[in-house]
Amino acid sequence: MLWTLLYKWGYFISAVEWMVFVCTHSLGAKWKTAQSNPPSWVQIVMAQGFKTPAGVFAICGLHGLPVWLYGMNEHLWSPFMSHHSQMAVTGILVSGRALCMGVEVWFITSHIKDLLAEHDQKRSPPQSTEPMMEDTD
Repeated sequence: MLWTLLYKWGYFISAVEWMVFVCTHSLGAKWKTAQSNPPSWVQIVMAQGFKTPAGVFAICGLHGLPVWLYGMNEHLWSPFMSHHSQMAVTGILVSGRALCMGVEVWFITSHIKDLLAEHDQKRSPPQSTEPMMEDTD
């Protein structure tokens, strides 16, 4: 929710995060393993419960970037860091958040595809191997 305080478009980030929450929550306790065939980069980020370098990088961007940007807007880092150092940290955190956003978008699109496939299965009539009419010669 800090995003909405920082920027007018911050609602978009919050909306994406809530959509991912709904998608993963609907899968239950096995949300990390329930998805079918995630791309390798998603698997790398999520491996070992996000306790890999890529996972930590993404989570730092997810949770650290809004706090960092708030600190920059309030000039909290200026007494301790040069402007170039602040920009370097911002670039790293933005990259991590972009990776995380990619995983989030993959989850949302995967969930939508699963819902559509489930809907199509319910709509299609069951295939019967028996003939509809008996042949009477």
